[in-house]
Amino acid sequence: MSSNLRLFFGLSSLVIATFSTAQNTQEDVELIRGVFDAYFDDFVSRDFEGMASHYQAPLMIIPTRTINSREGIVDFFRKMPIQEGYAYSTQDEVTIRRMSDSLYYLDLAFSRFNEDDKIVFEGNSLYFFTNASGDWKIYSIWSNGI
Repeated sequence: MSSNLRLFFGLSSLVIATFSTAQNTQEDVELIRGVFDAYFDDFVSRDFEGMASHYQAPLMIIPTRTINSREGIVDFFRKMPIQEGYAYSTQDEVTIRRMSDSLYYLDLAFSRFNEDDKIVFEGNSLYFFTNASGDWKIYSIWSNGI
């Protein structure tokens, strides 16, 4: 095989592999965004069971604790202190980054509001996702809002 033909096949393979990876990455980002938006809706409505359904146990909450069961996750969010007068939250900025095929993180800037639409808190969180169980789930959180 000539060197030009080998070069052509090599570059073609690289282009196909790159396109395939980019396609999978975009699909994963969309799936993760869907999972996170469902979690966020559950958070705003204070649906603790719904919130827990988006997490994988054990859940690591950085830097304070590890929660080893779904029941523990529900209990954590049920008892989590939140700002007085809290009514709802908004997602101000969301960025999703790939760490590996099965690990991504979502970087969130958010605001919490009271019934009068006044900001009661602004914060940032990192949500780490894995699909080790077959579905995208949050396995770790770092947040200045917890």
